[in-house]
Amino acid sequence: MMKKPAHINPSASSQDLVVSPKLKVTTGKRKLMFQAMIFTLTYLSYSAMHFTRSGWSILKSDVRSNVSPGLGWEGNNNAGIVDFFFLFSYSFGLFASGVLGDNFPIRIIVPIGYLTVAAMTIMITLGGTWGITSVFYYIVFFSISGLAQSIAWPSYIATMDNWFPRESRGLVFGVWCTCQNMGNIGGNVLVNILRNNANMNWMWNFRTIGIIIGVFGILNFLMLIDHPSKKGIIINLPEEEEEEETIPSSRNSGKFRHLGENTNGDG
Repeated sequence: MMKKPAHINPSASSQDLVVSPKLKVTTGKRKLMFQAMIFTLTYLSYSAMHFTRSGWSILKSDVRSNVSPGLGWEGNNNAGIVDFFFLFSYSFGLFASGVLGDNFPIRIIVPIGYLTVAAMTIMITLGGTWGITSVFYYIVFFSISGLAQSIAWPSYIATMDNWFPRESRGLVFGVWCTCQNMGNIGGNVLVNILRNNANMNWMWNFRTIGIIIGVFGILNFLMLIDHPSKKGIIINLPEEEEEEETIPSSRNSGKFRHLGENTNGDG
Protein backbone atom coordinates (compact mmCIF):
# COMPACT_ATOMS: atom_id res chain seq x y z
CA MET A 1 0.00 0.00 0.00
CA MET A 2 1.41 3.38 -1.00
CA LYS A 3 1.62 6.01 1.70
CA LYS A 4 -0.27 9.22 1.08
CA PRO A 5 1.97 12.27 0.73
CA ALA A 6 2.07 14.51 3.75
CA HIS A 7 -0.35 17.43 3.53
CA ILE A 8 1.35 20.81 3.23
CA ASN A 9 -0.56 23.88 4.30
CA PRO A 10 -0.22 26.41 1.44
CA SER A 11 -0.45 29.27 3.93
CA ALA A 12 2.46 27.99 6.04
CA SER A 13 5.36 30.39 6.35
CA SER A 14 8.98 29.40 5.67
CA GLN A 15 9.68 29.47 9.40
CA ASP A 16 7.16 26.66 9.89
CA LEU A 17 8.88 24.37 7.39
CA VAL A 18 11.36 21.75 8.53
CA VAL A 19 14.48 21.61 6.38
CA SER A 20 15.40 18.03 7.28
CA PRO A 21 13.49 15.32 9.15
CA LYS A 22 16.66 14.38 11.05
CA LEU A 23 18.14 17.73 12.07
CA LYS A 24 16.66 20.82 13.60
CA VAL A 25 17.11 24.25 12.08
CA THR A 26 19.44 26.29 14.28
CA THR A 27 20.36 29.93 14.46
CA GLY A 28 23.85 31.19 13.66
CA LYS A 29 24.25 32.56 17.18
CA ARG A 30 23.51 29.19 18.79
CA LYS A 31 25.89 27.40 16.44
CA LEU A 32 28.63 29.94 17.13
CA MET A 33 28.15 29.51 20.88
CA PHE A 34 28.69 25.75 20.68
CA GLN A 35 31.66 26.13 18.32
CA ALA A 36 33.32 28.55 20.76
CA MET A 37 32.68 26.17 23.66
CA ILE A 38 34.14 23.16 21.82
CA PHE A 39 37.15 25.14 20.62
CA THR A 40 37.90 26.50 24.10
CA LEU A 41 37.37 23.19 25.90
CA THR A 42 39.56 21.15 23.56
CA TYR A 43 42.22 23.88 23.35
CA LEU A 44 42.63 24.21 27.11
CA SER A 45 42.33 20.47 27.68
CA TYR A 46 45.09 19.57 25.27
CA SER A 47 47.25 22.43 26.54
CA ALA A 48 46.91 20.96 30.02
CA MET A 49 47.92 17.53 28.71
CA HIS A 50 51.22 19.05 27.61
CA PHE A 51 51.83 20.18 31.21
CA THR A 52 52.85 16.61 32.00
CA ARG A 53 55.49 16.55 29.27
CA SER A 54 57.06 19.97 29.78
CA GLY A 55 56.76 19.56 33.55
CA TRP A 56 58.59 16.24 33.52
CA SER A 57 61.39 17.63 31.35
CA ILE A 58 62.05 20.31 33.99
CA LEU A 59 61.54 18.13 37.06
CA LYS A 60 63.73 15.37 35.65
CA SER A 61 66.84 17.00 37.10
CA ASP A 62 65.29 16.86 40.58
CA VAL A 63 64.21 13.25 40.04
CA ARG A 64 67.73 12.18 39.02
CA SER A 65 69.37 13.90 41.98
CA ASN A 66 71.20 11.76 44.52
CA VAL A 67 69.89 14.09 47.23
CA SER A 68 66.50 13.17 48.73
CA PRO A 69 63.78 13.24 47.48
CA GLY A 70 65.64 12.44 44.26
CA LEU A 71 65.82 8.85 43.06
CA GLY A 72 69.59 8.75 42.75
CA TRP A 73 69.67 8.27 38.97
CA GLU A 74 72.55 10.67 38.27
CA GLY A 75 75.03 7.93 37.43
CA ASN A 76 72.81 6.01 34.98
CA ASN A 77 70.45 6.45 32.05
CA ASN A 78 67.23 5.47 33.84
CA ALA A 79 65.50 8.76 33.01
CA GLY A 80 66.27 8.25 29.33
CA ILE A 81 64.91 4.70 29.45
CA VAL A 82 61.68 5.96 31.02
CA ASP A 83 61.37 8.61 28.29
CA PHE A 84 61.88 5.97 25.58
CA PHE A 85 59.07 3.76 26.87
CA PHE A 86 56.76 6.75 27.29
CA LEU A 87 57.32 7.95 23.71
CA PHE A 88 57.07 4.43 22.29
CA SER A 89 53.75 3.74 24.02
CA TYR A 90 52.44 7.16 22.98
CA SER A 91 53.34 6.54 19.32
CA PHE A 92 51.71 3.11 19.34
CA GLY A 93 48.70 4.52 21.17
CA LEU A 94 48.00 7.12 18.47
CA PHE A 95 47.10 4.35 16.05
CA ALA A 96 45.07 2.39 18.60
CA SER A 97 43.28 5.55 19.77
CA GLY A 98 42.17 6.33 16.24
CA VAL A 99 40.48 2.94 16.09
CA LEU A 100 38.88 3.52 19.51
CA GLY A 101 37.55 6.89 18.41
CA ASP A 102 35.87 5.30 15.39
CA ASN A 103 34.11 2.66 17.46
CA PHE A 104 33.36 4.23 20.85
CA PRO A 105 31.87 7.58 21.96
CA ILE A 106 34.57 10.26 22.12
CA ARG A 107 32.80 11.82 25.09
CA ILE A 108 33.54 8.61 27.01
CA ILE A 109 37.05 7.63 25.87
CA VAL A 110 38.56 11.12 26.25
CA PRO A 111 37.61 11.48 29.96
CA ILE A 112 38.82 7.93 30.57
CA GLY A 113 42.14 8.88 28.99
CA TYR A 114 42.49 12.03 31.07
CA LEU A 115 41.57 10.35 34.33
CA THR A 116 44.00 7.52 33.57
CA VAL A 117 46.80 10.04 32.95
CA ALA A 118 45.94 11.74 36.25
CA ALA A 119 46.06 8.42 38.11
CA MET A 120 49.36 7.36 36.50
CA THR A 121 50.92 10.76 37.29
CA ILE A 122 49.98 10.41 40.94
CA MET A 123 51.31 6.83 41.03
CA ILE A 124 54.64 8.07 39.66
CA THR A 125 54.89 10.65 42.43
CA LEU A 126 53.96 8.06 45.05
CA GLY A 127 56.99 6.08 43.91
CA GLY A 128 59.13 8.95 45.15
CA THR A 129 57.14 9.18 48.38
CA TRP A 130 57.61 5.46 49.02
CA GLY A 131 61.30 5.61 48.14
CA ILE A 132 61.03 3.33 45.08
CA THR A 133 64.10 3.75 42.87
CA SER A 134 63.61 0.77 40.54
CA VAL A 135 63.30 1.98 36.95
CA PHE A 136 60.79 -0.79 36.16
CA TYR A 137 58.20 0.80 38.45
CA TYR A 138 58.36 4.06 36.52
CA ILE A 139 58.47 2.34 33.12
CA VAL A 140 55.11 0.70 33.83
CA PHE A 141 53.28 3.87 34.83
CA PHE A 142 54.89 6.12 32.21
CA SER A 143 53.99 3.57 29.52
CA ILE A 144 50.35 3.46 30.62
CA SER A 145 50.35 7.25 30.76
CA GLY A 146 51.69 7.41 27.20
CA LEU A 147 48.92 5.14 25.94
CA ALA A 148 46.27 7.20 27.74
CA GLN A 149 47.66 10.53 26.53
CA SER A 150 47.49 9.35 22.93
CA ILE A 151 43.69 9.25 23.11
CA ALA A 152 43.31 13.02 23.20
CA TRP A 153 44.90 14.12 19.91
CA PRO A 154 42.98 11.98 17.33
CA SER A 155 39.75 12.38 19.31
CA TYR A 156 40.00 16.16 19.40
CA ILE A 157 40.96 16.36 15.72
CA ALA A 158 37.85 14.36 14.81
CA THR A 159 35.68 16.55 17.05
CA MET A 160 37.03 19.80 15.62
CA ASP A 161 36.59 18.45 12.09
CA ASN A 162 32.92 17.79 12.84
CA TRP A 163 32.26 21.21 14.33
CA PHE A 164 33.85 23.53 11.76
CA PRO A 165 32.96 23.96 8.07
CA ARG A 166 35.34 22.88 5.33
CA GLU A 167 36.03 26.39 4.06
CA SER A 168 37.37 27.66 7.42
CA ARG A 169 39.19 24.60 8.77
CA GLY A 170 42.64 25.82 7.68
CA LEU A 171 42.43 28.95 9.82
CA VAL A 172 40.66 27.25 12.72
CA PHE A 173 43.10 24.35 12.91
CA GLY A 174 46.07 26.66 12.47
CA VAL A 175 45.03 28.57 15.58
CA TRP A 176 43.92 25.48 17.49
CA CYS A 177 47.20 23.62 16.99
CA THR A 178 49.02 26.30 18.98
CA CYS A 179 47.58 24.56 22.05
CA GLN A 180 50.64 22.29 22.05
CA ASN A 181 53.09 25.17 22.33
CA MET A 182 50.91 27.03 24.80
CA GLY A 183 50.73 23.88 26.91
CA ASN A 184 54.52 23.56 26.90
CA ILE A 185 54.88 27.20 27.92
CA GLY A 186 52.16 26.95 30.55
CA GLY A 187 53.63 23.79 32.04
CA ASN A 188 57.08 25.38 32.17
CA VAL A 189 55.75 28.44 33.98
CA LEU A 190 53.59 26.41 36.39
CA VAL A 191 56.37 24.03 37.39
CA ASN A 192 58.86 26.81 37.99
CA ILE A 193 56.38 28.77 40.10
CA LEU A 194 55.55 25.73 42.21
CA ARG A 195 59.20 24.78 42.61
CA ASN A 196 60.76 28.20 43.17
CA ASN A 197 57.94 30.21 44.77
CA ALA A 198 55.94 27.54 46.57
CA ASN A 199 59.02 25.39 47.37
CA MET A 200 57.32 22.20 46.23
CA ASN A 201 59.44 19.11 45.70
CA TRP A 202 59.17 17.23 42.40
CA MET A 203 56.55 14.86 43.76
CA TRP A 204 54.03 17.49 44.83
CA ASN A 205 54.80 19.53 41.74
CA PHE A 206 54.06 16.67 39.38
CA ARG A 207 51.11 15.61 41.54
CA THR A 208 49.55 19.05 41.07
CA ILE A 209 49.75 18.59 37.32
CA GLY A 210 48.02 15.23 37.70
CA ILE A 211 45.16 16.86 39.61
CA ILE A 212 44.76 19.49 36.86
CA ILE A 213 44.57 16.73 34.24
CA GLY A 214 41.90 14.97 36.31
CA VAL A 215 39.80 18.15 36.47
CA PHE A 216 39.91 18.46 32.69
CA GLY A 217 38.85 14.83 32.42
CA ILE A 218 35.70 15.63 34.39
CA LEU A 219 35.06 18.77 32.30
CA ASN A 220 35.31 16.75 29.10
CA PHE A 221 32.81 14.22 30.42
CA LEU A 222 30.36 16.99 31.28
CA MET A 223 30.83 19.31 28.29
CA LEU A 224 32.41 17.56 25.29
CA ILE A 225 30.03 17.10 22.34
CA ASP A 226 31.73 15.20 19.54
CA HIS A 227 29.22 15.96 16.78
CA PRO A 228 26.95 18.98 16.14
CA SER A 229 24.06 16.75 15.08
CA LYS A 230 23.66 15.80 18.75
CA LYS A 231 22.53 19.38 19.32
CA GLY A 232 20.52 19.58 16.11
CA ILE A 233 23.13 21.77 14.41
CA ILE A 234 24.07 21.52 10.73
CA ILE A 235 27.69 22.38 9.85
CA ASN A 236 28.19 20.81 6.40
CA LEU A 237 25.42 19.34 4.29
CA PRO A 238 26.34 16.35 2.11
CA GLU A 239 27.18 17.44 -1.43
CA GLU A 240 24.10 15.84 -2.95
CA GLU A 241 21.90 17.59 -0.38
CA GLU A 242 23.57 20.94 -1.02
CA GLU A 243 22.69 20.60 -4.70
CA GLU A 244 19.09 19.61 -3.99
CA GLU A 245 18.35 22.04 -1.15
CA THR A 246 15.66 24.60 -1.94
CA ILE A 247 14.46 27.58 0.06
CA PRO A 248 10.77 28.54 -0.23
CA SER A 249 10.28 31.97 -1.74
CA SER A 250 7.85 34.57 -0.46
CA ARG A 251 5.66 34.13 -3.57
CA ASN A 252 5.47 30.36 -3.28
CA SER A 253 6.06 29.60 0.39
CA GLY A 254 3.67 26.66 0.33
CA LYS A 255 5.75 24.57 -2.08
CA PHE A 256 8.37 22.59 -0.25
CA ARG A 257 10.21 19.31 -0.56
CA HIS A 258 12.41 17.47 1.92
CA LEU A 259 16.12 17.27 1.18
CA GLY A 260 16.91 14.25 -0.99
CA GLU A 261 13.25 13.79 -2.14
CA ASN A 262 12.88 12.42 -5.66
CA THR A 263 11.20 15.04 -7.87
CA ASN A 264 11.80 13.48 -11.28
CA GLY A 265 8.64 11.42 -11.27
CA ASP A 266 10.54 8.17 -11.88
CA GLY A 267 9.88 6.52 -8.58
